Amino acid sequence: MLSPLELSQIHAAAVRRTEAVAELARRICEVPAPTGHEWERAQLVALLCQDHGYAPEIDAVGNVYISRGKREHGPVLMLLAHTDTVFPPTTPIRVERQEDILRGPGIGDNSVHVAAMISVLGILDELERELEAEIVAVANVGEEGLGNLLGARVAVERYRQRLGAVIAIDGDLGNLVHVAVGSKRWRIRVSGPGGHSYSDFGTPSAIHGLGRNIAAIAQLEVPQQPKTTFNVGLIEGGTSINTIAAQANALLDVRSTDMATLDQVAEQVRRLIENVCDYRHVADDKEKGDDV
Repeated sequence: MLSPLELSQIHAAAVRRTEAVAELARRICEVPAPTGHEWERAQLVALLCQDHGYAPEIDAVGNVYISRGKREHGPVLMLLAHTDTVFPPTTPIRVERQEDILRGPGIGDNSVHVAAMISVLGILDELERELEAEIVAVANVGEEGLGNLLGARVAVERYRQRLGAVIAIDGDLGNLVHVAVGSKRWRIRVSGPGGHSYSDFGTPSAIHGLGRNIAAIAQLEVPQQPKTTFNVGLIEGGTSINTIAAQANALLDVRSTDMATLDQVAEQVRRLIENVCDYRHVADDKEKGDDV
């Protein structure tokens, strides 16, 4: 346990680095990094870590690894700060500052946290503090959307035998969350015979079938505690206004802080999809564990 003096020293060192963190965050943010296209930002993060005296490594998926207090054996404390953003490559990115506030696409999710992670290593170096565990800081890819935690999964698997703890640096700086949120992602695919809207009127439409599925899901009642949520975040299908759709798809996200509840709600959704109508439909459990 840290003494009051040690805590005071760490706090003072953090305060001294406030402007440096803001500048690091700006530089990181202004390099586009949509999910699946983080390579350029990964190279920048690696360069920034080299400037701080580290020898970073970039793996095949684009994760950047920075090790401090490297040991052949013993536990690893892993820090994770994701580099990808929800913004497409065409989004203009410019960070503006008004007094103590930085504004820009992805500055809070997650550029400032990547900058903070790098700065944590700098504070430990400045104070010449060594920990019992090796610290592995990872600027990881594939956290947002359908990235499905690719980078985190790869990093955890790489150090699985030595992992002592993992801290994800995300969300609101200054808050500590110790409850994991599990998720299931489904692609709901509805198909039908298709046809012309006039001459084939009455033929089942995949879009109408998908709409019935979505409407049924919207009526689900989920518990407030443990917090459980669902959301249809993307729909697509059809070919033209006068064509009966032969294909329609939706992406569904279900989350809960309790895995048993998550499984129960997922099973409710599955039964709804199987019974809601006579259209051909398939729900594929595509992905799992977005925030675990």
